[in-house]
Amino acid sequence: MNLDYQLKILKSDAPKYGVPELVMSQAVNPILKEYGLKLRHPEYHVLQTQEGNWVVNTLSKRTQPELQKKVIYAFANIQDALSFSKTSENEATPIPMFVTHILFQLFATQQVDSIIFMITPDNVDQGAEISRLDLQNAIRSKLEEFAQKNRVQNTNIA
Repeated sequence: MNLDYQLKILKSDAPKYGVPELVMSQAVNPILKEYGLKLRHPEYHVLQTQEGNWVVNTLSKRTQPELQKKVIYAFANIQDALSFSKTSENEATPIPMFVTHILFQLFATQQVDSIIFMITPDNVDQGAEISRLDLQNAIRSKLEEFAQKNRVQNTNIA
């Protein structure tokens, strides 16, 4: 499914979660689309526990094990997700999700530091990491730009 349709779904669902459609269409969705285009696939598979939660992995640096971050892996194909789930400590099921919806969840959550997208099928050694903080900052910047533009327009009307 193409990104524009995915974003249309997010925009129409936004009021259920207290986000105005205008904010989604003018600020959030443009950033989600920008990131989504870089990730090449319209859908990824995310591992989910039996309770319906995403499988979160804690990574740490070998040289500084006290520095940790919590990540989620998203796989371009189900075979890679299944192979990875066999190495996971948790029993997990790969769930297909639209790339924009994964990014929106990353934006909305505080429990995860980033998502690592395994873009190339059959290659789980290299992925593209999207940081929650980077995504939130990009959306925050777009929201500020949108708010500033509306203030200027409202001033010109008065």
